[in-house]
Formats: sequence, structure tokens, C-alpha cells
Amino acid sequence: MLASELPFEILSQIASFLSKPDQCNASSVCRAWKRPFNEEFWRWTDIGYEPGFDRSCCLLLDILGNGSNYGQMVRSLSLAEDIEIHCDILWQLQTYLTGLTYISLPEASLTTSCFHHLNRWLTWSTTLTRLRFCIHGMGVGVSDFLDLLEYLPRLQWLEYTPERATHSLFRLEDVETIHTHLKNLDTLILGTELSCLSPQNLELLSTVQPAVAMSLSG
Repeated sequence: MLASELPFEILSQIASFLSKPDQCNASSVCRAWKRPFNEEFWRWTDIGYEPGFDRSCCLLLDILGNGSNYGQMVRSLSLAEDIEIHCDILWQLQTYLTGLTYISLPEASLTTSCFHHLNRWLTWSTTLTRLRFCIHGMGVGVSDFLDLLEYLPRLQWLEYTPERATHSLFRLEDVETIHTHLKNLDTLILGTELSCLSPQNLELLSTVQPAVAMSLSG
């Protein structure tokens, strides 16, 4: 059997073991290899911080918005720390990355403007199942965070880990609100000040349903 005749599933499996440069090179070998290696290349997308990021970000958005279907291939998006994403850029990402299932938003990645139009997050309401969220230092409080979750009902895994937990205090009532919005949640990781929770509250947290895996860091 020729390499170009390998089944799509096997090519996709091979692609998952390759580095990004190798995936890119392999996608140019022949027509049969283009789709499986392209899909794996875009499936996990990381945006790192480097000088001239604004230009690089615009280039990425140009690639995603030039009529290609690359954005539909992205399932996981991770942003490096100290990258600021303004409302307009977030909206473009939400427009292009329609199949996103996981997003990691580290410290200070989102500006407060991203919380002014929460209905835009509905774009990911049926696909996003995993969210890592850090908003320390952005002027966004727990209430804003909880309001956002109402637009992401499919979340199964949620991590909120600010660098300095004393700036974002979660009460037991807030945990209950999270579960009201997120019926499918099975893993919850919160960073908070444990002194705001009584021993009875801490004991009760371990029995909260539907979460089966819960971690508190403080």
C-alpha cells in the first residue's frame, strides 16, 4: 500500500505524534495527506507572547478569516500570560473558532471590555466543555465571572485560579450558583481565600453535586 493510500484515521493518528513543523510539512506531501495533517496542526493552537504580538495576532486572524476553514479545525486554544485580548479580537476569535471545546485564558489575558457583551459568548455555548480562567488584576469580580458562566452551559471542566486569591473571594453561595448554571460540571477547581469558608462549608463542598472532582487552592 502506498503512503498516500493510508486511511484517513491512520494518517490522523500519525499526525498526532508529530511536531507542528512536521505536521505542516507533511500536509504538503500530497492531496491525501493535506486534510488529516492540517486538521491536527490546527486542532491544538497556542498563542505565545513575543515582541510584536499585535502584528502576529492580526496575521493569525487574517489567516482564519481569509475564507479558509482553518478556524473550524481548532478545538483547543491556549493564550500565554500577559497577552491582552480586547473585545474586538475576542469577538473575531469567537466568530472563526466555532468548534472550540477548550480555551485557556491566563492572567490578564482578557480586558474588562470582554465582559460588556456577554451574549457574544453564546457562540461557544454548545461546544465549549473545558475552561481555564484567570482574571486577576483586570477589575473583573466574582459576579462578572458567574454571569459569564450562564452563557456556557456545556462546561464539564472549570478552573479558576487567580495568582492572588485574596482578590477574588468565593463564598459557598457562589459555588451553588456555578452548579446552577453548569448542570454538566464534573470537575471544578477554584482559587479562593479559605478563611472565608467555615469548617462546615468546607465539609459540605466535598459533597456538592454534580461535581465529582473538586479542588480548592488558597
